[in-house]
Amino acid sequence: MNPVETLKRFVSRAFSESYGFVSWFAPGNDEIKSILQNKTNVTGINTMEIEKQSGFIFAPFVPGIKNKTLLIRPDMVFGGYQEMANYSGGYRKEDIKLSDKKDDGYNPASKEEFLRAVSSIINKIGQGEAEKVVYSRTLVREMDFETSHPAILLMEMHKRYPHAFCYLFFTPETGFWLGASPELLLEKKAKKFRTMALAGTREKSGEPKMNKNWPRKDVDEQAFVSKYIEDTLIDLQVSNYKRSDPYTFAAGNVEHLRSDFEFPVESLSGRMAEFIRVLHPTPAICGKPKAKALQLIREYEKYDRTYYCGFLGPLNIQDETHFFVNLRCMKLQKHAAILFVGGGITKDSEPEAEWNETKLKAETLLSVIREKY
Repeated sequence: MNPVETLKRFVSRAFSESYGFVSWFAPGNDEIKSILQNKTNVTGINTMEIEKQSGFIFAPFVPGIKNKTLLIRPDMVFGGYQEMANYSGGYRKEDIKLSDKKDDGYNPASKEEFLRAVSSIINKIGQGEAEKVVYSRTLVREMDFETSHPAILLMEMHKRYPHAFCYLFFTPETGFWLGASPELLLEKKAKKFRTMALAGTREKSGEPKMNKNWPRKDVDEQAFVSKYIEDTLIDLQVSNYKRSDPYTFAAGNVEHLRSDFEFPVESLSGRMAEFIRVLHPTPAICGKPKAKALQLIREYEKYDRTYYCGFLGPLNIQDETHFFVNLRCMKLQKHAAILFVGGGITKDSEPEAEWNETKLKAETLLSVIREKY
């Protein structure tokens, strides 16, 4: 069995015959899993009701009328290539026809515009308006669905980033999204909840356990996120949690500072949705304080993040839930890929360094596109 051909046939048939589907690789796992919905349309759900649901969640950065939290219901669930091959059978139609309509809402900022915005945000932080703001930008790269297949991109993404959560998601409402996220938002497994504080970015040093020589800006940035998670746990009266010391964590061609949190499932019994509501978006993808950071993001970014920096993952599948922050992702159109990259701005930020950080992060996605296009 050829895994690439199997996945291509599966994606082609699911695109043609379902209302939405998703295929993914869990971090450090070569087994592909898929869910598709073929009985009813994929619709938005109330995030506060997710504990009663099952399927695959695709949530936006900020929920609203335009950007809904979507749930692909598990009408069909597949574990491994053989089950996917049984579904697609001899299906040979591999063309995926997308609309020629272009979404012009993702016009990328020039380097000069990016530097001016970062400088202005730093000034506002210096004036006490915020402590941290996560500022992002888009990149648009030509690509052509007529000459390749999104399944190939997913396979290449997993090959290059085997320790990330790699996924390919589609509904008619969202179109195709592809990503490789290094950041766990919340996991429920083996009677434990787990989350992480992930922040700070630098080029991979070749010594993944090396914690020395991290700039003060990155140390502070990661500490913001860690304290935010601790405060959230304390506010929800979860006191029996464990937290690791910060350590260096490699993610593709970059590395971050990371702390892990773990606490018993019963400590949040019936309150997982409330925890996510309070936690998301964290300072790692939004800023601090949250309300002011959101205001500045809307003022300076000039585009709607939609599902970038939202969260996604399987929900209550085989009694497990795994939600990841939608980082290192792109939206696939007929003739272009829209890439999303960003970084945390603090009082110690330098605009040129922030630009270079987004370039490093973009390489995670650009390397996959270059390989296949």
